[in-house]
Amino acid sequence: MKPQKFFSIAHKYLALIFGFQIFLWVGSGLFFTIVPIEKIRGEDLIKDRANIALKDDDFTALNKILVLNPNSQKIELYSNSTGSIIRIGDDFFDGKSGIKRENISKENAISIANSALKKAQIFSSAELVGKESVEYKGEIPAWKVNYENGLSVYIGAKSGEIITRRTNLWRFYDTLWSLHIMDWKNHESFNHNFIRIVAGLAFLTVIFGIALIPYRVKFRRK
Repeated sequence: MKPQKFFSIAHKYLALIFGFQIFLWVGSGLFFTIVPIEKIRGEDLIKDRANIALKDDDFTALNKILVLNPNSQKIELYSNSTGSIIRIGDDFFDGKSGIKRENISKENAISIANSALKKAQIFSSAELVGKESVEYKGEIPAWKVNYENGLSVYIGAKSGEIITRRTNLWRFYDTLWSLHIMDWKNHESFNHNFIRIVAGLAFLTVIFGIALIPYRVKFRRK
């Protein structure tokens, strides 16, 4: 078989098989470069977290908690509108009493979400999330406060902290991302064998197309 025919057949069939995925890579990549990541993250909708100075008087139970958890590798201290909090692993304690914190109320979660908005939104619903999902990975359980414009604010049920926010634009971005990296289930991994194989064959498609140029394009001599 002549090289021209081989390149032509290989390029045609590889393009038929992998052309749509190549289109998705280019199209999604174009979207990623055009739309500012700040817009996708909803930073234009939620205020920046205010820095609250930590006071020793707010964490009088710290020593007591450390004694009860001697093997703790990581300890977090922070304060917010729900009080002072000590976090060790997945456990949350009141900074003053040392008592394990209960879930904040639905009304409290809605109030926290509303106070974080840069501009008032129409409230839609609130639900307690008991497990991680494609859309949310963080503190569990968490309150998901929804608004009619598609904005969802996730608030740690124990910590009272705003963990993240999601918008319809973010969801569209995430769908494109899953198509881009070909991880349609978890939307996370781009280091799997399937994408390596497809990317390698797509690269061959381009190579064969380039190899056809001398046969398809006739250069005129001066």
